[in-house]
Amino acid sequence: MGKNELTHINGSVLRTLNVISGGKCSISGLEYVFSGINHGNLIDSLEYLTKSNYIELENHEKDRFSATNAVLTDKGIRILRGFLIDDCIEV
Repeated sequence: MGKNELTHINGSVLRTLNVISGGKCSISGLEYVFSGINHGNLIDSLEYLTKSNYIELENHEKDRFSATNAVLTDKGIRILRGFLIDDCIEV
């Protein structure tokens, strides 16, 4: 995956979480929304956003990855509002 594609997907995931009520969405829901994107690229994006503390992954059913929720963090909100800049996120 190229830099431009990663920055686009990262920004799209953050913006999607921002418009969803409560800033929380299941991974299976994100997979559905981004069905046109290569699954591995979406997972790479989620991993980057998690390790950068822009989202948190909450899993109440440890044996089901699809039951995991992605939650926008305060740092993720600051990225979206322009208070932080990350060259790997297209806002």
